[in-house]
Amino acid sequence: MKLICLTLLIISEITVSKTEQFEVVGPADPVFAVAGEDVILPCSVKPNISVVDMRVEWFRPDLKDSQLVHLYRDHEDRNTDQSLSYRSRTKLNHQELQKGNASLKLSSVQVSDEGLYRCFIQSKSWYDDVTINVSVEAVGRPPVITVDGFDHSGGLHLQCESEGWYPEPDVEWLDSEGVSLSSETTETHRNGDRFSVKHTMTVYEGDSKIHCRFKLKHHMLETLIITTSNMFNSWRTSVTMISVFVVLSVIAGILIAVFAHKNKERIQLQNKHSKLQNESSHLQNEHSPLQNEHSQLLEERSQLQNERSQLQIEKSRIHLEHEELLECLRTLIPKALMYLRKHKECDHLLEHLKTLLPKAITHLRTHRVNVILDADTHPHLIVSDDGKQARVSSCVPIWSARISECMNFKGHTSEVHEVHETLRLHSFSKFRHREFPISTLYSFNGETGELPSCQDRFVFMFYS
Repeated sequence: MKLICLTLLIISEITVSKTEQFEVVGPADPVFAVAGEDVILPCSVKPNISVVDMRVEWFRPDLKDSQLVHLYRDHEDRNTDQSLSYRSRTKLNHQELQKGNASLKLSSVQVSDEGLYRCFIQSKSWYDDVTINVSVEAVGRPPVITVDGFDHSGGLHLQCESEGWYPEPDVEWLDSEGVSLSSETTETHRNGDRFSVKHTMTVYEGDSKIHCRFKLKHHMLETLIITTSNMFNSWRTSVTMISVFVVLSVIAGILIAVFAHKNKERIQLQNKHSKLQNESSHLQNEHSPLQNEHSQLLEERSQLQNERSQLQIEKSRIHLEHEELLECLRTLIPKALMYLRKHKECDHLLEHLKTLLPKAITHLRTHRVNVILDADTHPHLIVSDDGKQARVSSCVPIWSARISECMNFKGHTSEVHEVHETLRLHSFSKFRHREFPISTLYSFNGETGELPSCQDRFVFMFYS
């Protein structure tokens, strides 16, 4: 009994499995899509059973990590992990799912959408998939033909250009009869995922129609230019005009260059002149203080020279006075010695003279003497009203010497006498017999007792 039940169970499972088996099918040829348009990626199951309760997944097996394109599961779309480049661009028709149609609609096709897509369908007990190849074409702008001048033999250069193509288009030149013409140069540039193509050729015929054609597998664009004999006959005139224009341009360029060079030199000279003027002004400003300092130095030098001259004059005067003083001493001392030898105390006086003579000279140079003059004894003296000053009215010989300048004597305790060859001073206030060394005097100068220059020689004997 148990064996019979197990057999029936196995048979029922095999029957159910066979009824749930299906095959996922798609197109054998690549699916063509145009950039910017929408495309349907076909995918369905055989037999045509409902796939509403199944898992339907579209992904890119040719890209890294098999990017998810679209996911349907548990009766709804679940695109949380969908690739960013496909966001809001994919859609499944849920009504078609009941018929076994899991085709995907891709909107606004991009060049990057080209490649392999896999449609994967899974039930609870079965799964299958199919791979679809998608080919994308992008049609560029309509081609433009331009005349690019003439060559040296009179041929007309034509240039055909267009951009925004994918994949790289085939370009060909055709004559009016549709015969292909060979192009001379081809330039291709890729900007992102699009191509720009430029073709050139030379035409030598007079009247013809030239076609430029850009062609993809499923698309084609072309343009037309009509050449005439006038275009070829005018090339010489154009070349001549161009040549003249080039020559004139060269001449104008040379003249402009020469003018610019001259102007540049003139500006440089002006700048140099301005710079020199500024430097000259600066030097003049610096020279003025130097001139002032030089003038001050010259004035100081003149002052120093004047002071030096005065000092030299003073030095000469002092030296002359010194010499005259020494000469007076040499003249008067022998006469004084001769005079002293005639008296009793000659020897004693000589001893004193030798001892006291230097002291007397020092004393006379450092002390003042106040005297009262006796004008009766010397009639040649003119006494002042107060009786303290006198001057010589005429020169009187003393010791064969001559008094050639006026003498001023000032004092109140002494009077002047002329005794033979000696002029004595007697002190009445403090009179005692005392002989001072003989000295040479020239004149008493007021109260100061200073000695001016010696020109006449005489001897004084002091008693105090």
